[in-house]
Amino acid sequence: MSVISRMEATPSRVRMLVSVLNERGAGETEERLRALCSPETLLRNVQNPTEIFRQTLGAAKDLGLIETVGDKLSVRPGVVSRRDDLADAVFLAIEAVLLAPEAEQDRGQSDFARALAWFLMQSPKRPMLLSVNYKDSIGQQLTVPDEVRFDLTNRDRWNSFHYWCRYLGYGEVIAGRAMVADPSRALWRLLPRALGDEREAAILPLLGSLAKVSPVFENGRIRRELEADAKPGAQREPQRLSQSTSFALFRLEQDGRLALDARADAPAMILDLGRDAPRRVSHVALRDARA
Repeated sequence: MSVISRMEATPSRVRMLVSVLNERGAGETEERLRALCSPETLLRNVQNPTEIFRQTLGAAKDLGLIETVGDKLSVRPGVVSRRDDLADAVFLAIEAVLLAPEAEQDRGQSDFARALAWFLMQSPKRPMLLSVNYKDSIGQQLTVPDEVRFDLTNRDRWNSFHYWCRYLGYGEVIAGRAMVADPSRALWRLLPRALGDEREAAILPLLGSLAKVSPVFENGRIRRELEADAKPGAQREPQRLSQSTSFALFRLEQDGRLALDARADAPAMILDLGRDAPRRVSHVALRDARA
């Protein structure tokens, strides 16, 4: 079951569950774990706390973070080691499942990656309101069957999606009421991985490397799948980056984190910063500044 459809399960709740179990190396029964995570004194004004716990536990199992051994629940071996920061280890484990870089077993989470790739095809100039059903927008933009909506079938699931999207660094919320496609945080986190030992790269091979570490950026396996289904008006010109990636690169440059260069006669991509502000970029380099 996709994390999108487990509306009560947020990233912070999943991490909390893993943290509690991680402190108890011998594991806990489900009843005992529920009591530890859902004390009555903290949930007097919470409707159906048992369902929150049940869905959060289900999400943690779906993501491969928690397993059942006998009558006890425990953190799956390899998720967190003694030297790991728990929050970082949980993040990397979740990212590896939700955005697997290669076509492999996805633990039933492939709809999340497709929903995220579709979201990154949207313009950051048009914030998408929370608590809105965008099911019809998918059908208007993509030539996919009516039943294919990547689990974004109602406004509650859109709200659920937005928590995981923000957690992974692919979206930002404006004034607590709308989300924009801004993968700046994800891009900044993944660029060193894509660059390897280098601090600078030509943009075309860099995009190829980035597509291997995240399938939802341009030329990634999930992004290619969706862009192949794009209807006229939702299609991206091959020589142009999407507006979401363009604005992320521009924002990182403005923050002093990246240097974007346009060298004569070098293959380049066009940043789509709006109708009147296209920009040619051939090389990307990391700077030392941290904003």
